[in-house]
Amino acid sequence: MRLSTLHLAFWTLLSSAAFPQTSYDLRKCDSASVLPMNEAEKRIVSRGAVEIPPLAKAARLQGTVRVEICVSEAGRVVSTKPISGSPLLLPAAIESAKTWRFIAGQDRPFKTILEISFSQGSTPAEIAQEAKANDLYFEQDRKCRESLHSKRWNEALGLCMTAADLAEKLPKERVNERRTAYQTVGHVYFGQQNYDQALAYYKTELQISLATLKPYEAELAYAYHDVALASHALGRAAEAAQNYAKAEETMSAARAHMDLDELKPRYAATLKQIREHYLILLQQTGQSQVATELEKRMEDESK
Repeated sequence: MRLSTLHLAFWTLLSSAAFPQTSYDLRKCDSASVLPMNEAEKRIVSRGAVEIPPLAKAARLQGTVRVEICVSEAGRVVSTKPISGSPLLLPAAIESAKTWRFIAGQDRPFKTILEISFSQGSTPAEIAQEAKANDLYFEQDRKCRESLHSKRWNEALGLCMTAADLAEKLPKERVNERRTAYQTVGHVYFGQQNYDQALAYYKTELQISLATLKPYEAELAYAYHDVALASHALGRAAEAAQNYAKAEETMSAARAHMDLDELKPRYAATLKQIREHYLILLQQTGQSQVATELEKRMEDESK
């Protein structure tokens, strides 16, 4: 595969779709109108309960998880898509989002973003201060991602760098926001084909991931994959191969540990792409034996 094709594969991975939760025809959600949360709140019948996971409770972890939902004509949440938040809180936020109910009888589905908060005893003033910091960060992050996906590189770079600065001002436990902020700046540099700078930001993403995530968490696999892609683009074959192998190993473990059915197809698709990129490198560098072993794993996976 040529570098331009590798570049295209990267953007395909970056633009992965939401995942279904029911047998509802999710094609309707593709064209559903998007409501601001203040408008969607007028249609709420009941909010889902929020339970802090044991590991998050032990770590005194709190914060806000943002989840995009699609609501059917019957007022039920039929799909979810994580937007941001701590990996430790994400599964609980998804479970909560699934149980929200809205007024039935709408003529078509709609989408909105829920902000599900997890608090462990902070004072109202502390929560308010964090909420203000959250709002600043998430608004900047939204603008950053809009420019990124539109490939307005120069605009995106300024916006995403500012988002990274704002992420650094969030409470110290908000490592997920800092990790994703560095990742996003890396994506911008990658889009500009400035692979040296992309690699520098991806390595910071990986450093944060290694310090805060379990060996079987998908976000760690994403970080390894990001470093591998940039190293590959720079012709650093040994470094790329090492990180592709780590990405494959970690994503395989993540899929094995994941109990949330909605995430399994996404993990499987990402694992497939990691292996495809790794295979390209192995073929380019003449590592035929390792390539054959990888092709066998891919073949076994497809059965």
